[in-house]
Amino acid sequence: MEYCKQHEIPIIPVGAKGTGTLVSTPNDFGIGICIHKDERFDLDFFVNGFVEIFRKYTDKEIVNQGNDIMYDDKKVCGFTFYDLNNMFMIISPISFSEKAELVANICTNKPQTKEVGYIDFMDRDDLRREVEAWLNC
Repeated sequence: MEYCKQHEIPIIPVGAKGTGTLVSTPNDFGIGICIHKDERFDLDFFVNGFVEIFRKYTDKEIVNQGNDIMYDDKKVCGFTFYDLNNMFMIISPISFSEKAELVANICTNKPQTKEVGYIDFMDRDDLRREVEAWLNC
């Protein structure tokens, strides 16, 4: 928290369940999806949707590890979710730039168990177009 204050990094508490801190930079692709609880999809639906998009752009292994997606044995995105007022919200920053040092400086409460990576096989605009097509925006 102190590092964020010193470097004027905004902190947005979302009240998510079962996850640590999500670190996002202006280079990342951030997404939040809000759905009424009655139409609730499970988290795997969204994680697997992104895995399938990524697999179109690389021959390297892309792995769903629960609420994380791994590429080249490194975590490139983590999903979190929460329920609020009959709504189900999913949030994820998807890394498009190196930020291992930033994550290490921000996430000091808990040791990192997964190496931080980033997507280098597609660009943010490609991902935006793929997500729009997938969700029929």
